[in-house]
Amino acid sequence: MGYLNNDTITVDAILTKHGRYKLSLGGGLDIQHFAISDEGADYSLWNSDHPSGSDSYGEAISAMPMIEAVPDDVSLMQYKLYHGDKTKQHWPVITNVSDHTFRNTTDYIDIIPDTKQHETEPYVWQFSNSNIINFNSPKVDAGHPIGSTDERNPVRTNIPLALEFRGYTQMRLYAKSLDVLGSTNINIIGLTSGARTSISVNVVATR
Repeated sequence: MGYLNNDTITVDAILTKHGRYKLSLGGGLDIQHFAISDEGADYSLWNSDHPSGSDSYGEAISAMPMIEAVPDDVSLMQYKLYHGDKTKQHWPVITNVSDHTFRNTTDYIDIIPDTKQHETEPYVWQFSNSNIINFNSPKVDAGHPIGSTDERNPVRTNIPLALEFRGYTQMRLYAKSLDVLGSTNINIIGLTSGARTSISVNVVATR
């Protein structure tokens, strides 16, 4: 959901397929958790030299048009707001991950993130196109669909399925097939630190 304008607090909410299904059953949505993000805010517009003083430093930012509501947190909610420890002097940063290209279906990669300036933690893993990946550990059934697509399709259909895995410290991945050129973006988010990073995994089609 998103604010329609900056003059009045009017919220534009779009339900996902699951939300519409719950309403069709005659009950409420029973929303228990929600996330807030500052997606679309351009902080480079902060003007500490504004002639009207400090109250107007962020005037250009607050006057920006709001992004239209999209029921797909993979493409929209990239930068969620969270409550951090004020005593920390450094932001936690996820390291030890990098892009990878598969050229066969026998070699695998182990992705083992490390969160600097934070204790060991599990992660949320978001795959924008899980169809090109053969999941070894954890298995594909441990993930649940996110975003606007909620059906599993063969890799040849070229219809991406976004999957999310929660609570895993590492993942072992193989390429599913070399018949179709494909790529997936993997968002890796610390469950307790809120740190975030992204990598790209590609498959080179050889057949």
